[in-house]
Amino acid sequence: MTKDIIVSIKGLQSLGAEDNDSVELISIGTYKEENDKKIISYEEVDEDNQEITNVKILISKEQIEIMKSGASQVHMVFHENQKTTSCYQTPFGDLMMGIDTTKIKCMEQEEAMMILLEYGLDINYNHVADCDITIKVMAKGKN
Repeated sequence: MTKDIIVSIKGLQSLGAEDNDSVELISIGTYKEENDKKIISYEEVDEDNQEITNVKILISKEQIEIMKSGASQVHMVFHENQKTTSCYQTPFGDLMMGIDTTKIKCMEQEEAMMILLEYGLDINYNHVADCDITIKVMAKGKN
């Protein structure tokens, strides 16, 4: 895959029987391979206050990591059939985040990649949502 990429992320949080929250983001980023890991980097811009969050996704054979730094910081680790915890640092205080990953699927082509993540999300040791994330990565300039 080329260095310059387009990243599309769709997320769905199921909060209850009929209460779902979805989000979609499209950004330009970079892709590289280093130390047996695929690394995707891009920026997210908060629509409310225009603050920028730097995001790095590390993909290895065993797990996927998403690291965000900016006004809020978090290092999420997705490892299939395992629960991981991390501290989600926000301007309003820290939260303990638990991620109980039930499915990771990574499909690759020469100029594209798609990652599917399914997990349960805990905040301060209380289950708050079942989540799905679809990450699509495509070489910039490709259809």
